[in-house]
Amino acid sequence: STIDVDAVCLGFGFVPQLELAQALECAIGYWEESSDFYVKTDEAMRTSQANVYAAGEVTGISGVQVATAEGCLAGLTAAYDLGLIEKSSYDAEVRQLTRRLVRARRLGDWIRRAYRPRAGLWSLADAQTMLCRCEDVTMQSTEEALAHNPATPYAVKTATRAGFGLCQGRICSSYLIEWLRARHGYRVPEEERPWRVRPPIRPVPVGAWLTDRE
Repeated sequence: STIDVDAVCLGFGFVPQLELAQALECAIGYWEESSDFYVKTDEAMRTSQANVYAAGEVTGISGVQVATAEGCLAGLTAAYDLGLIEKSSYDAEVRQLTRRLVRARRLGDWIRRAYRPRAGLWSLADAQTMLCRCEDVTMQSTEEALAHNPATPYAVKTATRAGFGLCQGRICSSYLIEWLRARHGYRVPEEERPWRVRPPIRPVPVGAWLTDRE
């Protein structure tokens, strides 16, 4: 059957909130097959920065079971690194958590495959498709910007103001980067996210900063 509509809104993927890790200069990775940024960790959830641990969706969208197990593992590793847990006890707990994670991460792998952006996504966009809704930046304006600028997120941002709005690129940066990579040969950096983070980490109403003087 056919249904007449005024507009069709499409969404894809889940976007982890990496701003805190990025502000701490933790190494950030990128999975091309699912267009995901994530915080790099070792098997014990240590990041590239000393005494900074990461767990949950920031290490890869995988669901609540993985996030819970990784959180336990990160906490145990932090306690072990501080000398609060004996190695034998730590190793025993880690073995149990590792077995949980092996099973639970299968779901995470499926989530990334199921919700990855498909190749047809970009063929659906036309000149008036909105790329950055905060600043009303269309696909046409971004393509025009590339006629005189390199195909990088910062060049597009500077030329069009994409990512300058209220969300500070939290919504548009992921698919802007993927569009540049998939259609214009952009290479994502090895150890960082190609989008700067500035405080506040989240938009804060002006009223939250005001003091009641009465």
